[in-house]
Amino acid sequence: MTTGDGNDVFWDSGWQSGAAAPAPQQPAILPANPVSSNQPSIAIGANAATGGSMSAKPKRSFGGPKHPVALGILAVVAVGLVIGNVTLVNASNAYVPWSEVEASVVGGPIAPEAFLTTATVYLDENNGTAYYEDRYERSSRQCSTQTDEYGETYQDCWTEYWTEYECYADLDLRWTVNGTEHQAWEYSPTLVDGERCLSAIEEVFAPGTNLTIAVDPNDPSSHQAFELAIMTEVDEDHPGFRTGYTESSFLEWAGYGRAVLVSMCSMDAAVAYTFDGEEYVRDIWGESPATEGWGSSCLVDYIESFGPGSVVNVMVDTENPSEAGWEDPTTDPGAFIGTAMCCSAIIFLAAFVLTGKGGTARPWGAPIRHHSQFDHRPSRHHRHRGRHRRRHHGHTHGSSRSRGSSHRSSGGSRSSGGGGRRSGGGGRSGGGGRGRR
Repeated sequence: MTTGDGNDVFWDSGWQSGAAAPAPQQPAILPANPVSSNQPSIAIGANAATGGSMSAKPKRSFGGPKHPVALGILAVVAVGLVIGNVTLVNASNAYVPWSEVEASVVGGPIAPEAFLTTATVYLDENNGTAYYEDRYERSSRQCSTQTDEYGETYQDCWTEYWTEYECYADLDLRWTVNGTEHQAWEYSPTLVDGERCLSAIEEVFAPGTNLTIAVDPNDPSSHQAFELAIMTEVDEDHPGFRTGYTESSFLEWAGYGRAVLVSMCSMDAAVAYTFDGEEYVRDIWGESPATEGWGSSCLVDYIESFGPGSVVNVMVDTENPSEAGWEDPTTDPGAFIGTAMCCSAIIFLAAFVLTGKGGTARPWGAPIRHHSQFDHRPSRHHRHRGRHRRRHHGHTHGSSRSRGSSHRSSGGSRSSGGGGRRSGGGGRSGGGGRGRR
């Protein structure tokens, strides 16, 4: 190349005429596998179809679960639930309920009139029945426990107070058997209420009131009151088997401040029945048919309905016919199939969530690791623990027991001949009041 000033510069030979020679330069040596530090570019529009990526999110591999242990736990839970439900269904299919059969009450002849008689509540000017009303100050301490968000528990306690009355009578009973008068003292059932009840007791057991009692025919002075029990003779066709009948009495409120004496009758029966052509005799204790009598005894009517030879329905174990009862004590497992299936679905769903959706995601409660260029560790947070709170709604008071008003009729102290009672109240403490049982 020729310039106007006469200096010729030849660029293709790498030097200039009339100019200083350039300093030698070291050739640049590139690595064999160049690494680009630039971030991946985002292709927009048409470039996206030629290999551009809209997101830097790594792709998820569906070749297998990320948490095989969680998936194994989920599988074990599922198999256990299936086995449990199948077992329950099989048990329901194999269940055989007890069969209802007719049976007859076993026992020898019984005559309630030989045991039952009428006693009269006695009260005169100098001796007789006494009525009592005891007052008690009751208390009950209640506490509720709660847990706060930090796992700390605290209690909220309070004490409730109330007044309770117990009313009863110490009865002077007189009855006559074969022209001979007998006498005995007997406590009545107790009436308990939050209101005063002395007048109700005085009305239920007023002087001249008749009560049904049981006596020993061979010794009429021996008696049972308010808890009666008599038995049949031995059945000649079934030696060793007898049926017993009982009557229990208690007090109930009848409204308008009145109380009534209620009797409850039941039996401990021996029954004979036939099952599959074979005869069985069995004692059945408790849970028998029962009847009530309001204001009167129910024992005579009960024996007429369920006396020896009467027909009753009993439940018999079909697999062991010697076993019998008033009701079937077994339960069909099929009654729980619906509940079991619902619970199984809930348990499996809970396990599915807690194990991280079948092992394809992070299990619930697993720690999350954060990665950065400088590998920063997450800061530690300090938790302020909550204070233990304890509130009291009052001071604790021990329940006290005080004797309420004790009304005694004008009968005064018991006479020395009062059915074996000692002088001065027949065994009561001084002042005519016998201690509570």
